[in-house]
Parts: sequence; C-alpha cells; structure tokens
Amino acid sequence: MNNFDLSPSRTGILEDNTRFYGNSEASLSLKSPITEYSLSPNANNLTNLPWQPGAVNQRVLVSWSGGKDCCLSCYLAMLAGLDIRCLLSVIDHTGRLGAHSLAPQILHAQAEAIGIPLVTRQVRVSEYDADYCRVVKELKEQEGISGGVFGDVNIGNSEAELHETWVKRIGNSAGIQAHLPLWNINRENILRMLISYGFEVLMIVTDNSELGKEWLGRRIDMETLAELKSRYESSENGRVGYYHTLVVDGPIFQKKLQIEKTSRIFKEDEWGANWYLDIEKCSLSSKH
Repeated sequence: MNNFDLSPSRTGILEDNTRFYGNSEASLSLKSPITEYSLSPNANNLTNLPWQPGAVNQRVLVSWSGGKDCCLSCYLAMLAGLDIRCLLSVIDHTGRLGAHSLAPQILHAQAEAIGIPLVTRQVRVSEYDADYCRVVKELKEQEGISGGVFGDVNIGNSEAELHETWVKRIGNSAGIQAHLPLWNINRENILRMLISYGFEVLMIVTDNSELGKEWLGRRIDMETLAELKSRYESSENGRVGYYHTLVVDGPIFQKKLQIEKTSRIFKEDEWGANWYLDIEKCSLSSKH
C-alpha cells in the first residue's frame, strides 16, 4: 500500500506486503530522523548516505516485492557496503506475490536485469512466519547470510510498530541482523530519492476509489510527484490513494526490464477493490 505523506503526524496507507505480527525483541539497524542528506550518493563518500548499517561486507538478503521501497533499500545497502547475496520473494496461495500480484516469472526477469539471484518460495498464510524463517535459515547455511534488508517504512504508517515487531521477530527466529534503510525517511523524500537516483518506477496496482485505472502504468517522476503532493495538500485525511509499484530500471540494473504487453484487470479481494496491470510479456534490453 502507499500513501504520500509529508509529516509524521498524518497517518497514511503505505506500500508493503501483508505480514503477521506478534511480540519480540531484536537488534535493528536504524538511523535517527534525517534532516539533510545528499540526493546524489557518492560511493566514495559514505558519510553522505542517508543510512548507515553499522556493518560492512556483511552478507545479506533483500526482502523483495519488485517495488520501489525494496529497490531503494537494496541500493542504499549496496552503497553502504553490504554484500547482497540474493533477493527473497514469497509467493502466496494465488501463485503470485501478495498485493503486487506479480507472477514469479516477472520477478525473475527483474532479478536477471539487476544481476542478483532471486529466491522464491511458496508460503502458507497460516504458517507465514515459520515458512519465511525456514527459507532465511536455509540461506544462512547455503550463502553465509547474517543480515536481511527490509523496505519497511514508519513515517505515516499506522502499522509501523507492527512492521518493526515483525522484522524483529524474523531476525530473532532466523538469527540475522535486520536492516531498515528507509526507517525515519518520509514519503516525499523517498520518492525524490528514487527520481534523483534514476530509478524508473511504474504503478502496477491502483485503488478504484482514489486513483483508478487511469494511473496504471504511470511513471513516478517529478510531474507525478507534484500531482501527488497537490492531492495530499487538498486531502482532508492526508491520503492520495492506494498503489503498488514495479521498478524496471535504475542504478542497480545491468539491463532494463521492458514491459511489452499488459492488460488491465479489476479485482475485489482481501486487498480491496483495485486495478492491476497484468504483465503478459516482458524482455530485457541493453543499457549501452
């Protein structure tokens, strides 16, 4: 889910996979609220980065939805010196990835474009945490992973405490350090960072009530950002609509993911009444 939020005091709907939560304690790699940082990261000057993990060369996985928040988190983790060993996506009972409704073959094509292996696993709703931890433990044994990068956000997220608790519980159960690069960064700055860094982000899910099917396939650029900001400022509750994204290009991509054939599908399910951009055909193209 996603909502454009400019201040911590206003609650919005945020992009994230559905998870199941409980109580736990674990160490997290966070950062205090950001006031100034460079929108053009310099790999030779890590002090200008908006997030520092407190670890270097640590082997990590990235919790992966294919959307903007996990892509940006992955990029910040790379710049901060973490060793990204794989991307991890969990597939639900529909055979697709949660609220994004992405088919596994699209996620694999995206991972191939990036050049990082993708691990996909089917999970049971009733045993979500156990299934997730089982995969992470397998990756610990196979890849020597000791950390996980998660794209969760807290500002404007009414369920931030639940998200943090879930990440802590996964870290405790699997025995890994959890990293949250986007924690304490507000939604406007996240979008500005994505645009400034050169990520090409497309909306692939939009709600029927606020955005509608006209927003499907729309690229998040400065024009879109301005419109979202205008909607936010005129909204009584600070909400601009529910949406999910797919990233097709950017600084972590070795090739570009080309979307060649799509269809628009309307569904009413556990995620609400939403429009989906069903990707029927895609390919990879050279960036040189």
